Amino acid sequence: MASSIKVNVLIENKEAANTLVSKISNQMGVYIKIDTGYHRTGISPSKTSFIDSLLDILSKNNKLEFKGFISHSGHTYSANSVHEIHSRHFEALLNMQKLKQYFQKKYPKLNISLGDTPSCSICENFNGVDEIRPGNFVFYDYMQFKLGVCSIEDIAVKMVCPVISKHASRNEVVIYGGAIHFSKESITNIDGKQMYGRIIIKKDGEKKLLGEMNYVSKLSQEHGILKVTQKNLPLFNVGNLIEIIPVHSCLTANLAGKYITTEGEEIKMIERS
Repeated sequence: MASSIKVNVLIENKEAANTLVSKISNQMGVYIKIDTGYHRTGISPSKTSFIDSLLDILSKNNKLEFKGFISHSGHTYSANSVHEIHSRHFEALLNMQKLKQYFQKKYPKLNISLGDTPSCSICENFNGVDEIRPGNFVFYDYMQFKLGVCSIEDIAVKMVCPVISKHASRNEVVIYGGAIHFSKESITNIDGKQMYGRIIIKKDGEKKLLGEMNYVSKLSQEHGILKVTQKNLPLFNVGNLIEIIPVHSCLTANLAGKYITTEGEEIKMIERS
């Protein structure tokens, strides 16, 4: 790939750096992954001596160009308030700025890349940042809404699912739409229950968003279970097509074979129950 297009890769350890040095024969950019608080992957920004050792390894192959530092502040997704998103972003920004200042004398062209949708949506201070990568900007989802990052109207992805079964004794509706269509990530609804999506139905020719007491409560591989209030249960019939707002839109958007636009359609809020 690197022989025909520009390729950048991420590393966080010596094993990867040594492999690149020994294997790469075409020009390639290398970013070093920094952990700014998410604690999934990356190097602590305080470990400048370890970063220096990685850079020393990379310097042994003149086809490798150090591009800069990259981070994903995914811990903003678990914030409990907009204020906490701002706080976590500022801490990440400060750490990346310090790294840039420390290494810029030797690497004047180094870039800083940050990318998480919550902070990129609501924060304004990105001083010293050369690139942002908010992957969920284009769609948003119900998790972003609950974080205070967007409005319901901003959510631009919904999965259309057919109703295949209805169980009045349990106030449950079964849809064809499961873990392969939605993320297994969930959030807590107003009743303290785990939910995997919100429900939109068509009533009197209009699309209506049902209250949070109506929600996707369980997922198996290809099916979803909807918990529905007794009042709203008559609105569901086998064969109906309903729309689900996903809690997290990445898998929904990624696994769909194609998209159908609904631009201009109005979705009205229905009563809380």
